[in-house]
Amino acid sequence: MLLSHTHIVSALPTVAVGASDHDAIAMVWVTEVWRRWRGGLVHLGARTLAEDIRIPGTLVADLDPQGLVRLAAVTRLRSPGGCVPGAV
Repeated sequence: MLLSHTHIVSALPTVAVGASDHDAIAMVWVTEVWRRWRGGLVHLGARTLAEDIRIPGTLVADLDPQGLVRLAAVTRLRSPGGCVPGAV
């Protein structure tokens, strides 16, 4: 579930999330990143980690070569060598 801008800015400052509800924790984390760094590549990187790369039901992000390519493409980051393995 994605929250709209209106939902995020009008949300209560305290959210109760169960410690075992990893999907909710990931959603709250993305919201907190957005609150601190509105828009931009930091938020896109956080969303990519939490929504595209993270294994659902866990707090594990599988940064295999495909995940790294996806994260690099979204954030426009490059490795020190100038390329990400598997990038086109």
